[in-house]
This record gives sequence, structure tokens and C-alpha cells, in this order.
Amino acid sequence: MEAYAQQAHDVGALFITIVDPISLGMFKPPREYETDIVGGEVQALGNPISFGGPGLGIFACRKEYVHQMPGRIVGKTLDEKDIVITGGGHAGYVAAIHAAHLGALGIILLK
Repeated sequence: MEAYAQQAHDVGALFITIVDPISLGMFKPPREYETDIVGGEVQALGNPISFGGPGLGIFACRKEYVHQMPGRIVGKTLDEKDIVITGGGHAGYVAAIHAAHLGALGIILLK
């Protein structure tokens, strides 16, 4: 991973990784191979699947990028239930993450 991180940084790119949190018990944590941004799905840690999915993830970045992260990430879906009745396709939105949540999600992980 260090070689990939170095290649990204050599051309001025950020090195972004997606991790399985269980693998972090066996492999180096992202901060040790110079990851700039890391994300992952934590359903494997035992979060029950309910109401359409696990709905729990992790997102972290180096301290110098905290203020460059979006304040809100919004998810969008289309309503298919009433396609026959009203033509469907009504958009539904959900606030997936707010800046206030970022501290709880492990920004300190990569400092």
C-alpha cells in the first residue's frame, strides 16, 4: 500500500482507501501507509440489517483535509411503489452525514 500511496502523492493526488474494519486487526491501519481519506462499511461488526440495509459506515481523513470535506452528504432515491398509480419516480432525499457527525466517525484516526 505504501507504494500506491507514494505513486498517488508523487503526481499530486490524494490516496483514498476503502477498508473492512475487521481487516484492520490483521493489517496496518490506513494512517501507517499515508492514506489521505478512508471509508468503509461497518455492518460486519454486528450492526443488524433492518429497514433496507445496514446504514452504517466510516469516513475519516487527515486533519489538514477536515475543512475541505462537504458539510453534508445527501443520498437520493426514487419512489417505485406508486409508479403504476401516479407515474412514480418521485425523488426522496436523506441526509446521510452531517459535518457534526464527522468527529464521531473517526477523523482523528488519520491525524
